[in-house]
Amino acid sequence: MTEERINERLEYLIPSDLKGGKYLRLAVKLYQKDKRKMNDIYKKIAEQMKKSEGTVKSEIDRTIGIAYDRDPEKFYKFFGKEYVKCPTIKSILERLIN
Repeated sequence: MTEERINERLEYLIPSDLKGGKYLRLAVKLYQKDKRKMNDIYKKIAEQMKKSEGTVKSEIDRTIGIAYDRDPEKFYKFFGKEYVKCPTIKSILERLIN
């Protein structure tokens, strides 16, 4: 999938005004490069943004939660109606890229 299409899909789910959206966008790029190193993603983003890994992970999780709470219907459409809970970062990354 093209980077442009991935960005469109991400923008559909996560409004750009949310702080962790920037981290999530970086996570998508890193995950595309190597899907096996999910744990390294937080470390790499933290180094790049000069934040702790915990801050990066919690901001991404918080951003996903806020976006889900604002408009769960978007997530239902994106993941399918059977997905009725707030998704994890890994499930979002996998769905965006595939």
